[in-house]
Amino acid sequence: MKKYQIMGLALVAVFAFGVLAAASASAAVTLLAEWLIGNKGVTTLTSVVIEGELLLEDTSNKAGITCSGKFIGSVGPSGEDEVTSVQSLTGGAVSELGGAGGLVCKSETICENSATDVIAFPRNLPWHTLAYLEEATKLFRDLVFSAGYDVECLVLGIKIVDECTATNASDELVNGATTVEAKGALTPLGTCSIGGAATGNIENVGVNSTLTLTGEAVFISSEA
Repeated sequence: MKKYQIMGLALVAVFAFGVLAAASASAAVTLLAEWLIGNKGVTTLTSVVIEGELLLEDTSNKAGITCSGKFIGSVGPSGEDEVTSVQSLTGGAVSELGGAGGLVCKSETICENSATDVIAFPRNLPWHTLAYLEEATKLFRDLVFSAGYDVECLVLGIKIVDECTATNASDELVNGATTVEAKGALTPLGTCSIGGAATGNIENVGVNSTLTLTGEAVFISSEA
């Protein structure tokens, strides 16, 4: 099974390199990054956990919720990474859309405060992503090819569902002492069923989302 996963990620990397090359032709030069465990480059898929708090916001009406959770996935060669499942901070499984239980979140604006009715569901897992370096700024970023989620909450007692998708969007990656942190918001904004194009905001808030591997130091580096 791992061979097929690696082959799939390799194809993703080839596609991503084309995306980055196209971007380079009209904007900044980008280089594929490399995941390091300790001081060694990652050569096979290695399981990691990303833990943090995200703001999910539809900017058309400023409706926003914050969700804390664990994103279970892997890092691989040539900057490849992925999220395969989502858990609550206590380790409880979170269902994809239509499953038994989503991630219980808290209201920031518009949605009514509730301990049970502010919920986010991931969609279209796994989410394939790719780490790269912007040569001009020397900033590492993580490119999300496509990630989907649904937000459910009550507004004036009526259940509202907003379906959102982020496509070819990225946020900043920063090396910590033994971890890699994701900072800021994904840009460009995604598309939501209520607000339309360029209204879906996914933003790291509070403590930055942190990628860890138990017992090992994880870093991001440039292959150049």
